[in-house]
Amino acid sequence: MSVFLIGMMGVGKSYTAQKLSEITGKECFDTDRIIEQEEKMTVNEIFEKKGEKYFRKCEKELLKNLAGKDIIVATGGGIILDEENRKILKSQKTIYLKDSIENILKRTDIKSRPLIKNNPEKIYDIYEKRKELYEQFYTVEISEYTLYKTAEFISEKHENEIGKEFQKIRIGCGILKNSENSGIIITDRKIKDIFYPGKNENIVTFPCGEEIKDFKYVFKMYDYLIEKNTGRDEFINAAGGGSITDFAGFVASTFKRGIKYNFYPTTLLAMADASVGGKNAVDYKGIKNIIGNFSFPENTYMDLLTLITLDDERIKEGITEIFKISLLHGEFFEFIKENYNGIILKNIKILEKTLENAVKLKLLFVEKDFRDKGIRNILNIGHTAGHVFESVTGYSHGRSVAWGINFETEYLMKNKIINNDIYFKIKDFLYRLYDEKFYDIFPQNEKIKEFIINDKKYSHGKINFPYIKEIGHYDFIKINPYELFFNGR
Repeated sequence: MSVFLIGMMGVGKSYTAQKLSEITGKECFDTDRIIEQEEKMTVNEIFEKKGEKYFRKCEKELLKNLAGKDIIVATGGGIILDEENRKILKSQKTIYLKDSIENILKRTDIKSRPLIKNNPEKIYDIYEKRKELYEQFYTVEISEYTLYKTAEFISEKHENEIGKEFQKIRIGCGILKNSENSGIIITDRKIKDIFYPGKNENIVTFPCGEEIKDFKYVFKMYDYLIEKNTGRDEFINAAGGGSITDFAGFVASTFKRGIKYNFYPTTLLAMADASVGGKNAVDYKGIKNIIGNFSFPENTYMDLLTLITLDDERIKEGITEIFKISLLHGEFFEFIKENYNGIILKNIKILEKTLENAVKLKLLFVEKDFRDKGIRNILNIGHTAGHVFESVTGYSHGRSVAWGINFETEYLMKNKIINNDIYFKIKDFLYRLYDEKFYDIFPQNEKIKEFIINDKKYSHGKINFPYIKEIGHYDFIKINPYELFFNGR
């Protein structure tokens, strides 16, 4: 079944179709461009030389040929004027992209639009004549969430369960929208606006990001739960990034010695890392995750469609954590390198396969060492330096881990613990993520020593330092973390 985008000229149908093509992997077509190529004339020239009636005839024949194929199609604004065309469109997945005429005029090249190039005000009359015809179809208002809303409509709803024995995790599309969302929902304000519009009952919003992992918000949430007479048989649902899941997991697992909770991670970083493995924590005195526990949610639901709302920076933060995990497995490492662009473009099929592999690989280490006393420490690659960098500079967790992986690997190479070849394999990938100048930053702060001492792995002046010997092969070495920072360069 084809997906057709309809709407007024200049509403962004071609752009949206191209983005949906990247997300779904379906081929993308633009009816105006196809007709121009076949006629060897622009739409303007076709209208001038052969008339609108001829153009509509070409458009109608093309629509018949495209219907029924597994493709994404951006259509011309007037395609809905013909009754037979509307009948075809109703038999397919058709989305009306709606925006105000004022916004359309701001971004439209009037000269390229034959129906209004001599009289821009005519667009109001055109819209009034077409409005009721457009509104016969599924409607999406143009906003920063247009791609999510269109992709949610056209995507096949499904979910796959992994990690049944240890942590129940479901990965798929449409999981968040189709969930019952019973119980209390902890989220941030942006997530509420996107995924819970209009819902106010039993929903508690907090600031975005690391700021939430503060005891003043923990106590605020405890107060809310007490006021609601929350029992141990009730659920907390955490929807958001890694900070939300860390925070909500900590609150739920400590209130009344533990009440049930579910995770709905909405960022790639949270799906690959924070929501998997049973670690819950908050920050204290500027030290990351220093107070926390080990506790699993009842279920973890990963809705891939939520990733469409992320910008490239947030996707790269998730790729960093996934890259770290891939270093432990040769085939997965090659997969990440080969599919980097697909992940950046948020291709759903590639994201699904990526997350399934990353989650399964992480759970292998978690199952062997739930309390993080031994082999699970290998998942801390890049985190010794990365957490210090994050605490001192304020950079995001994902960026900081990328910096940490590069910094630690350079230290290991310079001290001849690893060879140059493995260093450059890791470095080459990291430099695809962030500019070279980013990795040249060094945190200058007297509190570095305090952060090192409070590293959870720090004991008797040493840390059990994980590293990659070769891709797919890892080891540990005892090092003095002061040496890492102050003699590592």
